[in-house]
Amino acid sequence: MIVLSARDRQTLQHLSQRDPDWRVRERAQSLLLLAAGQTCPQIAAQQGLTLQTVSATRRRWLDQGLSGLPDRARRGAPAKLTPAETERL
Repeated sequence: MIVLSARDRQTLQHLSQRDPDWRVRERAQSLLLLAAGQTCPQIAAQQGLTLQTVSATRRRWLDQGLSGLPDRARRGAPAKLTPAETERL
């Protein structure tokens, strides 16, 4: 179980419904369920996730707070489109 401030709860509720990244929405929902008293195994089963995924979300929340919700930058080939071209698409 985690304890959320009123502001964090409101932010997570907003993110779980409106964030454009499905991963952020999923993580926010997991955190809200943890705050409601559900266990990691219960949440994993309910959301169709692995126990490791829910546990990692919980750990990142405790370490980083809201900044831990988005994916971290990954290695790979550099983007071929500029940010403006990506936005236009």
